[in-house]
Amino acid sequence: MRSRVFEQVSEMLERRTGMSRLEARGTTRIALKSAGLDPNHVNRDQMLVVIAKVLPGELLERGVDDAHAVCEFVASLVKSESPDEKADAAGDRIDGLFRRTL
Repeated sequence: MRSRVFEQVSEMLERRTGMSRLEARGTTRIALKSAGLDPNHVNRDQMLVVIAKVLPGELLERGVDDAHAVCEFVASLVKSESPDEKADAAGDRIDGLFRRTL
């Protein structure tokens, strides 16, 4: 079963972009895979980093003209939700991974 935040982001993308359910879920899955994350285990903080750094490019590739605005909207909704999972330990945080690999 996918993590709750994966489901939430996919549903928001579907509603906000007009993508089909399959397209929205696939795009979210590809963005997570690009960041080295598993949709089954992604937490809220990791997803926020992916939304900021990876998802805009994936949406632009799929013809979503207002990709950055969509990502800002989705991130604001994810931030407004209470955390559903604990953040990773400091050494394993995804934002640290991005700093090391980019």
